[in-house]
Amino acid sequence: MFEGQVTSIEQSNKLISLGIPAENASMVWTTVNGHKTVVDRDLCLPENIEGYAFTVADLMGIIPNPFMCEGKLYYLSIIKTETGYYVKYYCKDNNDSFAILPRWTEIINVLFDAYVCLMNKTKHILCNAR
Repeated sequence: MFEGQVTSIEQSNKLISLGIPAENASMVWTTVNGHKTVVDRDLCLPENIEGYAFTVADLMGIIPNPFMCEGKLYYLSIIKTETGYYVKYYCKDNNDSFAILPRWTEIINVLFDAYVCLMNKTKHILCNAR
C-alpha cells in the first residue's frame, strides 16, 4: 500500500549511512502473512523490523532548506512536469539555480536523490538549470 511512498530498505540504509538516525524513519519494512510490507514503526515489534522506511514527510524534514552553497542561500522547490518530478534549488539573490536530476515519477525517489547529492557535495555533477 505505501511501497511507492516510502524509501526502500536499500535507500534507507544509504540515508542511515549518511548520518540520518534510523529513528527519523516513521515507518518500517516487515513481513506480514508472507508478504513484505510497510507499517508504522510504532506498530511493529523491534524483532520484526527488517528495515526502515522514510516517508516523503520524513525526507522533507531532513533535506536542507535553505541550502548554503558558495556563500549563498538556495531554496528548495519540487517541480512537477509531464514526465515526473525533480528538485530545483534557486537563489533569490542572483537568480542562480541548479536542478537535481533525473526526473522521477515518484516524489520519494526525487527527495532521496536530492539528499544523497547534497550530502555527497556533488553540485558540480548536477545539471545546471539556468
